[in-house]
Amino acid sequence: MDLQNEWDNMNEEFTVREASSGITANAVQQESKGLYETLRKNLGYKLMWIRIISVPMLIGAFFTSGGLQYLLVGEFLIYEIGRILMMRKLKHMPTGLDYAEVTKSMLVRQLELVNDILKAERIWGFIFIPLSAPIGLIAYQLFAHQDVSALYAGPHALLYLALVIGFALIGLVMAKKMNDIAFSKHIKKLTENIGQMS
Repeated sequence: MDLQNEWDNMNEEFTVREASSGITANAVQQESKGLYETLRKNLGYKLMWIRIISVPMLIGAFFTSGGLQYLLVGEFLIYEIGRILMMRKLKHMPTGLDYAEVTKSMLVRQLELVNDILKAERIWGFIFIPLSAPIGLIAYQLFAHQDVSALYAGPHALLYLALVIGFALIGLVMAKKMNDIAFSKHIKKLTENIGQMS
Protein backbone atom coordinates (compact mmCIF):
# COMPACT_ATOMS: atom_id res chain seq x y z
CA MET A 1 0.00 0.00 0.00
CA ASP A 2 1.43 3.33 -1.11
CA LEU A 3 0.78 5.81 1.71
CA GLN A 4 1.80 8.82 -0.38
CA ASN A 5 -0.64 7.85 -3.13
CA GLU A 6 -3.47 7.34 -0.58
CA TRP A 7 -2.67 10.67 1.06
CA ASP A 8 -2.76 12.47 -2.33
CA ASN A 9 -6.10 10.85 -3.21
CA MET A 10 -7.59 11.82 0.16
CA ASN A 11 -6.24 15.36 -0.19
CA GLU A 12 -7.69 15.67 -3.71
CA GLU A 13 -11.11 14.40 -2.53
CA PHE A 14 -11.09 16.88 0.36
CA THR A 15 -10.16 19.75 -2.00
CA VAL A 16 -12.98 18.85 -4.43
CA ARG A 17 -15.51 18.60 -1.55
CA GLU A 18 -14.35 21.92 -0.10
CA ALA A 19 -14.55 23.63 -3.52
CA SER A 20 -18.06 22.28 -4.18
CA SER A 21 -19.28 23.40 -0.74
CA GLY A 22 -17.74 26.84 -1.41
CA ILE A 23 -19.63 27.03 -4.73
CA THR A 24 -22.85 25.99 -2.97
CA ALA A 25 -22.37 28.60 -0.24
CA ASN A 26 -21.71 31.29 -2.87
CA ALA A 27 -24.81 30.24 -4.82
CA VAL A 28 -26.94 30.39 -1.67
CA GLN A 29 -25.51 33.83 -0.82
CA GLN A 30 -26.14 35.13 -4.35
CA GLU A 31 -29.69 33.71 -4.41
CA SER A 32 -30.38 35.17 -0.96
CA LYS A 33 -29.21 38.57 -2.14
CA GLY A 34 -31.62 38.37 -5.09
CA LEU A 35 -34.49 37.29 -2.85
CA TYR A 36 -33.79 40.12 -0.42
CA GLU A 37 -33.71 42.69 -3.22
CA THR A 38 -36.99 41.33 -4.63
CA LEU A 39 -38.67 41.57 -1.21
CA ARG A 40 -37.44 45.13 -0.74
CA LYS A 41 -38.58 46.13 -4.23
CA ASN A 42 -42.05 44.60 -3.62
CA LEU A 43 -42.34 46.52 -0.34
CA GLY A 44 -41.47 49.69 -2.25
CA TYR A 45 -44.24 48.93 -4.76
CA LYS A 46 -46.68 48.39 -1.88
CA LEU A 47 -45.83 51.83 -0.47
CA MET A 48 -46.23 53.35 -3.94
CA TRP A 49 -49.72 51.83 -4.24
CA ILE A 50 -50.71 53.23 -0.86
CA ARG A 51 -49.75 56.67 -2.17
CA ILE A 52 -51.64 56.08 -5.44
CA ILE A 53 -54.77 55.19 -3.46
CA SER A 54 -54.51 58.04 -0.95
CA VAL A 55 -53.68 61.03 -3.18
CA PRO A 56 -57.03 60.99 -5.09
CA MET A 57 -58.80 61.28 -1.72
CA LEU A 58 -56.86 64.43 -0.95
CA ILE A 59 -57.55 65.82 -4.42
CA GLY A 60 -61.25 65.01 -4.01
CA ALA A 61 -61.28 66.86 -0.68
CA PHE A 62 -60.32 70.09 -2.49
CA PHE A 63 -63.43 69.86 -4.69
CA THR A 64 -65.94 69.09 -1.93
CA SER A 65 -67.11 70.73 1.25
CA GLY A 66 -68.67 69.90 4.59
CA GLY A 67 -68.69 66.39 5.99
CA LEU A 68 -67.45 64.75 2.79
CA GLN A 69 -64.36 66.96 2.77
CA TYR A 70 -63.53 65.99 6.35
CA LEU A 71 -64.13 62.33 5.57
CA LEU A 72 -61.79 62.39 2.55
CA VAL A 73 -59.05 64.24 4.44
CA GLY A 74 -59.41 61.75 7.32
CA GLU A 75 -59.07 58.79 4.94
CA PHE A 76 -56.01 60.37 3.32
CA LEU A 77 -54.41 60.85 6.74
CA ILE A 78 -55.14 57.26 7.78
CA TYR A 79 -53.47 55.90 4.64
CA GLU A 80 -50.52 58.25 4.94
CA ILE A 81 -49.93 57.43 8.62
CA GLY A 82 -49.85 53.72 7.75
CA ARG A 83 -47.49 54.45 4.85
CA ILE A 84 -45.16 56.54 7.03
CA LEU A 85 -44.98 53.82 9.69
CA MET A 86 -44.11 51.22 7.05
CA MET A 87 -41.60 53.58 5.41
CA ARG A 88 -39.77 54.11 8.71
CA LYS A 89 -39.14 50.37 8.97
CA LEU A 90 -38.21 50.09 5.29
CA LYS A 91 -35.52 52.76 5.71
CA HIS A 92 -33.65 50.37 8.04
CA MET A 93 -33.23 47.98 5.11
CA PRO A 94 -30.26 48.84 2.88
CA THR A 95 -31.15 49.37 -0.79
CA GLY A 96 -28.26 47.30 -2.13
CA LEU A 97 -26.28 44.48 -0.61
CA ASP A 98 -22.60 43.92 -1.16
CA TYR A 99 -22.18 40.30 -2.24
CA ALA A 100 -19.31 39.83 0.23
CA GLU A 101 -21.46 41.07 3.14
CA VAL A 102 -24.37 38.66 2.69
CA THR A 103 -24.16 36.82 6.01
CA LYS A 104 -26.68 34.75 7.89
CA SER A 105 -27.08 37.26 10.75
CA MET A 106 -27.61 40.15 8.34
CA LEU A 107 -30.23 38.21 6.35
CA VAL A 108 -32.01 37.15 9.55
CA ARG A 109 -32.18 40.81 10.64
CA GLN A 110 -33.51 41.95 7.25
CA LEU A 111 -36.05 39.12 7.12
CA GLU A 112 -37.31 40.15 10.56
CA LEU A 113 -37.77 43.71 9.25
CA VAL A 114 -39.73 42.43 6.23
CA ASN A 115 -41.95 40.35 8.51
CA ASP A 116 -42.43 43.34 10.87
CA ILE A 117 -43.52 45.56 7.97
CA LEU A 118 -45.97 42.94 6.69
CA LYS A 119 -47.29 42.34 10.21
CA ALA A 120 -47.90 46.08 10.71
CA GLU A 121 -49.67 46.21 7.35
CA ARG A 122 -51.79 43.17 8.27
CA ILE A 123 -52.85 44.82 11.56
CA TRP A 124 -53.60 48.07 9.70
CA GLY A 125 -55.68 46.05 7.20
CA PHE A 126 -57.69 44.28 9.92
CA ILE A 127 -58.60 47.67 11.35
CA PHE A 128 -59.20 49.75 8.23
CA ILE A 129 -60.35 47.31 5.51
CA PRO A 130 -63.63 46.61 7.37
CA LEU A 131 -64.10 50.38 7.76
CA SER A 132 -63.56 51.13 4.08
CA ALA A 133 -67.01 49.96 2.91
CA PRO A 134 -68.93 51.98 5.54
CA ILE A 135 -66.77 55.00 4.79
CA GLY A 136 -67.52 54.53 1.09
CA LEU A 137 -71.27 54.39 1.79
CA ILE A 138 -71.07 57.46 4.01
CA ALA A 139 -69.05 59.30 1.34
CA TYR A 140 -71.66 58.43 -1.29
CA GLN A 141 -74.54 59.57 0.96
CA LEU A 142 -72.75 62.82 1.75
CA PHE A 143 -71.99 63.41 -1.93
CA ALA A 144 -75.44 62.51 -3.27
CA HIS A 145 -77.76 63.59 -0.46
CA GLN A 146 -75.65 65.68 1.95
CA ASP A 147 -77.07 63.50 4.75
CA VAL A 148 -76.16 60.09 6.22
CA SER A 149 -79.36 59.43 8.17
CA ALA A 150 -80.80 57.46 5.22
CA LEU A 151 -78.14 54.80 5.70
CA TYR A 152 -79.35 53.62 9.08
CA ALA A 153 -82.96 54.80 9.02
CA GLY A 154 -84.04 53.59 5.58
CA PRO A 155 -85.53 50.23 4.57
CA HIS A 156 -82.20 49.11 3.12
CA ALA A 157 -80.22 49.42 6.36
CA LEU A 158 -79.86 45.62 6.75
CA LEU A 159 -78.83 45.27 3.12
CA TYR A 160 -76.17 47.94 3.64
CA LEU A 161 -74.93 46.09 6.73
CA ALA A 162 -74.70 42.80 4.79
CA LEU A 163 -72.84 44.53 1.96
CA VAL A 164 -70.42 46.14 4.41
CA ILE A 165 -69.65 42.79 6.07
CA GLY A 166 -69.30 41.09 2.67
CA PHE A 167 -66.93 43.75 1.32
CA ALA A 168 -64.87 43.61 4.53
CA LEU A 169 -64.42 39.84 4.28
CA ILE A 170 -63.60 39.99 0.57
CA GLY A 171 -61.12 42.82 1.20
CA LEU A 172 -59.32 40.91 3.97
CA VAL A 173 -59.09 37.74 1.87
CA MET A 174 -57.83 39.67 -1.17
CA ALA A 175 -55.23 41.54 0.91
CA LYS A 176 -53.90 38.25 2.27
CA LYS A 177 -53.86 36.67 -1.20
CA MET A 178 -52.01 39.64 -2.71
CA ASN A 179 -49.38 39.56 0.07
CA ASP A 180 -48.97 35.81 -0.43
CA ILE A 181 -48.41 36.32 -4.17
CA ALA A 182 -45.94 39.18 -3.66
CA PHE A 183 -44.02 37.97 -0.60
CA SER A 184 -44.62 34.46 0.76
CA LYS A 185 -42.64 32.52 -1.88
CA HIS A 186 -39.60 34.79 -1.47
CA ILE A 187 -39.80 34.77 2.34
CA LYS A 188 -40.03 30.97 2.39
CA LYS A 189 -37.05 30.55 0.06
CA LEU A 190 -34.97 33.12 1.95
CA THR A 191 -35.77 31.31 5.22
CA GLU A 192 -34.59 28.04 3.64
CA ASN A 193 -31.37 29.72 2.47
CA ILE A 194 -30.72 31.09 5.96
CA GLY A 195 -31.10 27.55 7.27
CA GLN A 196 -28.55 26.31 4.71
CA MET A 197 -26.09 29.01 5.76
CA SER A 198 -26.05 27.66 9.33
